[in-house]
Amino acid sequence: MKKIIAVLFMLFILVGCGPTEKMAFGKSNDKVIEDISSQEKALGWTYAEIQIKKLYGLDKIKIKGDSENLKVMRMPDDKNSETGEEYKDIYSVRGNYVFQDKVYNFSMLYSLTDEDHYKVLYLVSNYDDSKSISVPLESDN
Repeated sequence: MKKIIAVLFMLFILVGCGPTEKMAFGKSNDKVIEDISSQEKALGWTYAEIQIKKLYGLDKIKIKGDSENLKVMRMPDDKNSETGEEYKDIYSVRGNYVFQDKVYNFSMLYSLTDEDHYKVLYLVSNYDDSKSISVPLESDN
């Protein structure tokens, strides 16, 4: 029952309370944009929770979704420094989550590939330093 309520809550956040603007995909961006829509923030929050659970094998985490504990920003376009694959619609998500009454921090970078898909470029958390995702990016050099 709790899972159903959580899913409904996330859908409510994604849909919003009023008219929503359709996100444009594949638009070039060359700067950090901090003032993003609530839809973009909700997607970042949702994707972070999914990926943290998947990478660390955790089943019950709670992302701390207030403005003090969660920061979502649009990042400049980038490329894979090894393969040359281009990434647009990149978002940085940084924040905290709670697992078994303990607070952990995380940092994640992902690229939207279309309206329903994304690719994680970077994910790290102090929950387990031995597990992370890190795609080599030109901006890292």
